[in-house]
Amino acid sequence: MNWGYLLRGLIAGAGVTAYILSKKTRKAERPLKSLFRLTEGGFVGPSDFEDEVLWADVVRIQASKMDLASIDQIMLWIESEYDEYDINEDDPRWKQFVAAMEANLPVNEHWYEQVAQPPFAPSRTLVFEREAAPDTA
Repeated sequence: MNWGYLLRGLIAGAGVTAYILSKKTRKAERPLKSLFRLTEGGFVGPSDFEDEVLWADVVRIQASKMDLASIDQIMLWIESEYDEYDINEDDPRWKQFVAAMEANLPVNEHWYEQVAQPPFAPSRTLVFEREAAPDTA
């Protein structure tokens, strides 16, 4: 049994995505795999289905910071019309995901500073929220 992947699954199931692999199962030359894959129009997130989430389907993104004793961890909580996803800065594609998000959505340009400060204190900020379409009925 691969205990590292089991631990990762248990932690992810608790709402915290982490990469915990035992030294026995992780080879130094093997990089951690991202749970996200960027596409031309959006991304494919971690799910049982390989469904693409288009940037146009994203309705809200919030950022939060957790105090992990010796470091802070910033996470994005992405809500689409169909599902919810989270990604944290430990993901190998974090920088690419953030760059694609900022290029494709009119995000709060100060979101990172707002969630990062003050250090070692939990915080949350709204990164993006799609305005509801006017009711035509």
